[in-house]
Amino acid sequence: MYLTAQRSNTIKTGNIIFILLAALSLSPVWIFPHFVTADGPCHLYNSMILNSWLHSKGGQFYSNFYHLNMQLVPNWFTHILLLLFIQIFNPVTAEKILISLCFLLFTFGFRYLVNSFEQKQAYLSYWSFLFFWQFAMLMGFYNYMFSIGAFFWIAGYWIRNFETLSLKQAIALSIGCTVIYFMHLFGLILAFSSIGMYTLLQFNKNKFRFWLKKCVELGCIVFPSILLTVNYIHISHKVPEEVEDIPFSALSYNIKHLTALNNISIHDRFFAALTAYVITALLILSVVSWLYRKYTTSETYMSFMLLVCCSLFYFTYHEGFLGGAFIEPRLQVLVYLLAVLCLASLGLSITLKRTSIAISLFIFAGIFIYRFGHYKRLSNFTSEMVSLDSFINPNSTVLPIHFMDSVKDDEGILAINQMLFSHISESITTKKPIIFLENYEANTYYFPLLWNEKLNPFKYLSIGDDGIETSPPSVALSTYNKDHHRIDYIVSWGKKETPLSDPSSLILNKEINSLYRLVYTTPTYHIHLYQLKH
Repeated sequence: MYLTAQRSNTIKTGNIIFILLAALSLSPVWIFPHFVTADGPCHLYNSMILNSWLHSKGGQFYSNFYHLNMQLVPNWFTHILLLLFIQIFNPVTAEKILISLCFLLFTFGFRYLVNSFEQKQAYLSYWSFLFFWQFAMLMGFYNYMFSIGAFFWIAGYWIRNFETLSLKQAIALSIGCTVIYFMHLFGLILAFSSIGMYTLLQFNKNKFRFWLKKCVELGCIVFPSILLTVNYIHISHKVPEEVEDIPFSALSYNIKHLTALNNISIHDRFFAALTAYVITALLILSVVSWLYRKYTTSETYMSFMLLVCCSLFYFTYHEGFLGGAFIEPRLQVLVYLLAVLCLASLGLSITLKRTSIAISLFIFAGIFIYRFGHYKRLSNFTSEMVSLDSFINPNSTVLPIHFMDSVKDDEGILAINQMLFSHISESITTKKPIIFLENYEANTYYFPLLWNEKLNPFKYLSIGDDGIETSPPSVALSTYNKDHHRIDYIVSWGKKETPLSDPSSLILNKEINSLYRLVYTTPTYHIHLYQLKH
């Protein structure tokens, strides 16, 4: 009786600590006017275009440049959510709500999955706070992050209800898998792998009919999402893949130092490496202890099988897989997340448990403290970008040019990962109909909007495959203005003011000065707005 009450109090205390840490972790999103992610402004911008079509406001203007992607492909989920939120909240608040929901799905989902294991090592879920604010999230890969969070819930739900799954629960799982497809394939593959492995591990000769029934149930549950996945693979194979092999030495260094956590502060590197070393050490010590105890569960085998498969894929995949990008840093984090799941399946001794809690909280506090000031300065930079809105006329076209040699203020560089500024210009306006020519989403086949062929800037403005997105970009300003559509405004930032020693920067600046006039320069970050002269 006493032990039961003591365990109940421990669980309650753990839940309170987890909720408080979650609130603290989310606070930068809501304290500052803007929370900066690389692709976030682009997702919000495209959702606002969909909203304009929905309400017939500026629809004709946008229709000159875009058309709707009619394929049933992934990466639609966050656009649909943003479209719904925009009906109630202003766009900036809508994106903050989206980020908060993604965070809650991910962190509480990880805690749910860990508590689904026999060992119930809930304290290990503290690590999820560190793994959420990683490269993929700060790059604005919202669909991907939602899919990983959904994987946690699907896997945990299957483990908890495997023996007594009802028809309603099976339908709910099937809908869940289908929804994950419209998030991102990574999460769906993990969900398939986890529940499939867990089911195979339940094989028992004495209960063969029951096991076979579960296999049939699983097949029915995943069938709709498998059909959608096969269709997507068929679509993606029609598009040439840009294959890029990363040297083995670079892959080894990155995963050893967990560079995917090194994004904002110069201190991120220390805490990222510490996270990698601690989790690796805990896993080795736990495996040694497990070999002596020789007590295993299906969750243990499932977790280690996932970890081995993910690790092998990390060292053998190539960038551009199924049209993806930045796969390597995503896999880095997944390997360590799955390592923590292995720890949860094994259980830790009291000493290792206390060590894990202390170090995870120390790393969380360190990253939070050192990043907080950077979040504020990133928000200030975005506010200056938004201030350009009053100088831009409606129904205009805008070309963002990011030199990005360094984006800094009096305190130094704003963020280590300069890619955070890639699409920040698309946060300039949330009210006027404006075309941002750097809208990369419309140049892919897996987002809701597509460029109309004749005006596609990635084809006719960009010089080379990535010309419009390089720093500085390689673009044919005069040709596009003359033969396709006028570019009314140019927004530039992050360049060295004097001298511009880079030859491409000199050529680009000369062309800008001949075609455009400077309208406004922001006071702190020197963001320049140019308007077409004629």
